[in-house]
Amino acid sequence: MRCIPDIHLLPDRRRSVPCLLLALILCLLACGCSGKKAPGPRRGPDTYSVGGRTYHVLRDARGYAETGMASWYGPGFNGRKTASGERFNQKALTAAHKTLPFGTMVRVENLANGREVVVRINDRGPFAARRIIDLSKGAAQKLGMIASGTARVRVTALDGAAPEREPRATAPMPGGAGTQADRAATPLTGLFYVQAGSFSSRAQAEAMALDMRSRGYGCRVAEGAGDTHLVQLGPYLSRAEAEKERKGLRGAFIVGE
Repeated sequence: MRCIPDIHLLPDRRRSVPCLLLALILCLLACGCSGKKAPGPRRGPDTYSVGGRTYHVLRDARGYAETGMASWYGPGFNGRKTASGERFNQKALTAAHKTLPFGTMVRVENLANGREVVVRINDRGPFAARRIIDLSKGAAQKLGMIASGTARVRVTALDGAAPEREPRATAPMPGGAGTQADRAATPLTGLFYVQAGSFSSRAQAEAMALDMRSRGYGCRVAEGAGDTHLVQLGPYLSRAEAEKERKGLRGAFIVGE
């Protein structure tokens, strides 16, 4: 594409100099804009290679379920960056997976003792043979597999690539307050989140979520009513567990799925 206008093709050779300069500037701006690339998605690369093997990240996690061996990692990696760019927090409920998109929520069941935990995928691995998921130390503790190091598990994706569905909200209970009817209507088990913020701007919500993750919280940005973006910590498997986290956050309240 030519950026310098061909003066010989102009219908009026007596066109004023200011007009020619304006045409030149507009053409140069067009060329400059066409060379820019839109920023890529935040899901990470679609493919990557480790140890001479190439892995292809799933475009969508819906319907994913797999049985195999789980392992865990902790102190030696605590504070380091994960493949998603987050800082690894061994106490958070997160995990590494080779092909599930970052942000995918999965339920992991220890087939030896029936314990379950819900974790968020934020890292890549494990790359040891016959292992399908690498859990944080916090998740491994909930599954009762710290001592053994590995366990046979069932991994099931809870929804699509990134859990940004509008949650089924319980009544807000600022400061842990609320009527007896409110508390009675809230189930004690299931999936719970602590809503820490609500923004009209997606960028502001993402900035808060990034900050919360850097502080060790599992966190997602969910879509709320009226084009709002909700910053929610979790998930937690019981309302009591969510309540423990909510107490340290001013103005936060619990929502359930």
